[in-house]
Amino acid sequence: MRKSFLLTGFAVSAAIVFSCLPGLQGQEFEGRSLVKAQLVADTSAVVPGKSFQVGLLMEMAEGWHTYWENAGDAGLPTKIVWSLPEGFTAGPIQWPTPKRLIEPGDIHAFGYKGRVMLLSTIQVPENISTPTVVLHAKASWLVCKESCIPGSEQLSLELPVSNSAIPASEPIFEHFRSSLPLTDTPPFSVSWQETPEATTLTLKGVSESSEFDFLVTSGGGIHPQI
Repeated sequence: MRKSFLLTGFAVSAAIVFSCLPGLQGQEFEGRSLVKAQLVADTSAVVPGKSFQVGLLMEMAEGWHTYWENAGDAGLPTKIVWSLPEGFTAGPIQWPTPKRLIEPGDIHAFGYKGRVMLLSTIQVPENISTPTVVLHAKASWLVCKESCIPGSEQLSLELPVSNSAIPASEPIFEHFRSSLPLTDTPPFSVSWQETPEATTLTLKGVSESSEFDFLVTSGGGIHPQI
């Protein structure tokens, strides 16, 4: 079984060596939609004082990809800038485990193909004076294939306010929650040694049949040798 753990605290340099075409709102290129983006809530209604999750659901055209929070040697992570009603706050993006991508020129990157949902937890105030609330967000991203194109879109999501709610869009939220890297203390010891030539990571207490993804949350330029 493959597991993914986040190891934080690395600081290494990243090289941005891609070429970009002009940015496009809504991501239409040569008559083709490269990225379709929308906001999806995991609840049927907003309940005062009760948090819920909203996902930025992105669907990329075949062969194209967007990037994880650490894009790797090149690329830019997707960003979300929220504009929320008074008293509401949004937590940081929760990133599903990315794929390791090898781009032209032996550029190592981390990102997503096909479909991904980036999760954010919305904290709700105890008192809401309106019958509905509207969440606004500007999503911006870089989508790449042979070339890279920055895109962005203004998105909104309207939800009723109620004293109770039921879960919504459960299958897709369950799928992407299950693909979040584990942030708990791993059931093995981790150590690393840095030299001018390389950083060596050592895992002890791991069976030979185990498989792990090594994800670095800051910086770039790391090429895992497995």
